[in-house]
Amino acid sequence: MLALTPAGTSVSNTATGSYSGGSVPSNTVTFTVSAVAGLDVLAAVSAAAGAPGTVVYYPIAIRNLGNNSDSVSLGASSVQGWPCAVYGDDNGDGVHQLTETTIVTAATVPAGGQITCFVAVTIPAAAVAADAETVTVTSGLSSSMSVGASFTTTPMAPPVLPPAAAFGASVTGGTVPLTVSFTDQSTGSPASWSWSFGDGGTSSQQNPTYQYQNPGTYTVSLTASNAAGSNTKTQPALITVNPGPFVSFYGAPLSGVAPLTVSFVDQSGNSPTAWLWDFGDGGTSTLQNPTHAYASAGTYSVRLTATTAMGTASKTFAGYVQVTATAPLVAADFTASPVTGTAPLTVAFSDKSSGNPTSWSWSFGDGATSAEQFPSHVYTSAGSCSVMLTVIGAGGTDSITRAGYIVVSAPAPVPVPNFSGAPTAGRLPLSVAFTDQTTGLDSTSTWDWDFGDGTHGSDESPVHIYDRQGTFSVTLTVTNRFGSASKRQFNYIQSRRNNKRSYNLISLTQVPNDIPESYWAFNEIMSLEHAGIAFGYPDGLFHPNQVIKRDQVAVFLARAVAGGDAAVPDGPPTPSFSDVPADYWAYRYIEYAKSKDIVTGYSRALYRPSQPVNRAQMAVFLARSIVDPTGDLGLESYTPPSQPTFRDVTPTNKYAWAYKHVQYLVSEGMVAGYPDGLYRPASDVSRDQMTVYIARAFGLVD
Repeated sequence: MLALTPAGTSVSNTATGSYSGGSVPSNTVTFTVSAVAGLDVLAAVSAAAGAPGTVVYYPIAIRNLGNNSDSVSLGASSVQGWPCAVYGDDNGDGVHQLTETTIVTAATVPAGGQITCFVAVTIPAAAVAADAETVTVTSGLSSSMSVGASFTTTPMAPPVLPPAAAFGASVTGGTVPLTVSFTDQSTGSPASWSWSFGDGGTSSQQNPTYQYQNPGTYTVSLTASNAAGSNTKTQPALITVNPGPFVSFYGAPLSGVAPLTVSFVDQSGNSPTAWLWDFGDGGTSTLQNPTHAYASAGTYSVRLTATTAMGTASKTFAGYVQVTATAPLVAADFTASPVTGTAPLTVAFSDKSSGNPTSWSWSFGDGATSAEQFPSHVYTSAGSCSVMLTVIGAGGTDSITRAGYIVVSAPAPVPVPNFSGAPTAGRLPLSVAFTDQTTGLDSTSTWDWDFGDGTHGSDESPVHIYDRQGTFSVTLTVTNRFGSASKRQFNYIQSRRNNKRSYNLISLTQVPNDIPESYWAFNEIMSLEHAGIAFGYPDGLFHPNQVIKRDQVAVFLARAVAGGDAAVPDGPPTPSFSDVPADYWAYRYIEYAKSKDIVTGYSRALYRPSQPVNRAQMAVFLARSIVDPTGDLGLESYTPPSQPTFRDVTPTNKYAWAYKHVQYLVSEGMVAGYPDGLYRPASDVSRDQMTVYIARAFGLVD
């Protein structure tokens, strides 16, 4: 800023008599005007005044110390000819206004008073920093000055104006961590600075250096202040910090005897394209995964610098590789966790040995061993076990034994639930007697039975009655003072609807020779023959493995539905099927089954009585024939599930026509699939299988 020199200096001239001629006494004040870079405020004043270059105004006070008013002549000049002029204080406020343009060469100063005027110095536009000019201001007393009059001319310091904040940055972009040096470029002689770096960081230095630790775009502001005020400069989004590459690596082995060869593996992210390794012993490499041989003993720091499209970053591991001149002695040591607990107890062992062992031999104290460095072992029995570790390395062999190190307690005698039930299948209402077979009971034991049908029991061995059909899983939970345990038997109870019918039983003169009592379907076959539903052949055989035909199925089902053979009426005079005439041996049975919507024929009025029946057709015939004791046809009111039981009979495959019938029989507990999850609908049905299905459907067996 332009300076006044000397600032505040007073020069006085006091007259001691009257002057009638000769030279006029005068006061002369000399000061220096300097051109300094960054005159923003003064330049603005100059531009407002419309003068060429910068105009600086200096207030001059002229004081009359005498008892009479007097006049004074005023003038200003410079050595180098910089334009100078003296302006009056037109409005008398002691402050120069741009509207005050009156140039004065003389003024009257009242007795005991003072006047203010302003010396204007124009700095040429061609002036540069450090140019200076000497300006002389003369106040000449008038020749008629009275005795005793005294004048003082006091140069006044120029006004102090607020600074104009400005700054620059050494860099405006880079990767984390980014160091930026900020330079204050403010004008107006600021006395203090307040920086905000956009990420919460601040500084009061004039030219701070700041490091950005996180990626982002940051706005920087500087507030420059002096006695006259402050000014803020903000540069939005000035600094952009990119994440930069993530640098990491590992090496192995990290210790050993010289010469030690270490393999390094780069684990940096962001797809580096260039690598620079510094191995700490003067060796370097530009490979991504180099191998380096350390020839001398020492501790070495390793540094990797990786370059990606986002920038360059480095990672240093201090004291990373330790090379010894001779192999260190190995010293065995280990820890384990936990060291106490209840069997079965899983313990994790950690090798803490020194001296770089290369092999390990553990003995866990219960007969088990391991050669791993960090093994895990399960102790299954109660007891106190001593653990021994033997390690071997280049520096020798060492062992350590910790006596009674692992203490295993016997598990608390929690009960082990088990149970049985009888019967596990039958018709409604089904009464099942459950028997508790739990071990580990004590005087505090309690029982909680979940019968699977929404009911519970607390007796030790309860009897439960199932009053709705279904398949039920049963769970028993037993509790003693050490805890609880449960046993679940999946799909344990099967209750079926009571479809049992009354038939006029007939006496059998002979049991089929091919159906011994040990035969798997003996009870079902004999029950159907007693009820007059099934029949054997004239040769005295039942032929249980023979594939059943459509005419035989019609006979069996017609007799079962009607209540016996005698209850099946004669057929109509006109046959329904062209291939089953009125004299056909099964004519009335087929016609009766058709009238009950149990069987249907094929196109062109054919029944095809000799055609074998497969499992899909059997399910349709049987499901249509079932009527419960109330007279309701169960199939009509049944809605099959959306998820099929068997993957080869679904609502969308070629057996969709039999899907509802198969699912209905499954829900009634009358049919089941095979262990592989298939129903095998195309498989033929044998005579013994058909008798079993009919016996179940019509309640002839439990």
